[in-house]
Amino acid sequence: MVQLAYSDYYEQPFFFNLSGPVGKGYPNARTDDVLLVQYAIGLMGTGKRSDDPLGPSFAKVKATGTTDDALLAAIMELQSYRRRKFGPPHEVDGIVSVARTRSGAYVKDAAYNIYTLNLAVKYANPTLWPRFDKDPRCPAVLGQAIRDLLARGLAP
Repeated sequence: MVQLAYSDYYEQPFFFNLSGPVGKGYPNARTDDVLLVQYAIGLMGTGKRSDDPLGPSFAKVKATGTTDDALLAAIMELQSYRRRKFGPPHEVDGIVSVARTRSGAYVKDAAYNIYTLNLAVKYANPTLWPRFDKDPRCPAVLGQAIRDLLARGLAP
């Protein structure tokens, strides 16, 4: 189940984390975990220019809750882009892993992909964050998971 994680970063004191990895080698990942990744990547694909290298592959991702070729290609594109832009600490393995640190990074200056995807959701929905369950594009299953988490409160 999608879960809350707390961050030491002042602009993002918490984020929505995965309960298990999503992507290459994880065809049976939880539906809500897959939906969180698909929703975030789908938002990143909207409004992109046609010459943007991430736009076309991201726009193909649909929120189905099932790991498919479009999602796998988009994860690889995201990771490859991050490696090109920020350097070798950024892994290109086709997997969106569970964040395991409060910094949101797995090594210095290399954020977990799920942390980066949360920032994409926040920037795409600044007036809704963290209630992106209210976004009409948010899949119902993911929306319910977000409501359930937030109903429990934000105290660690």
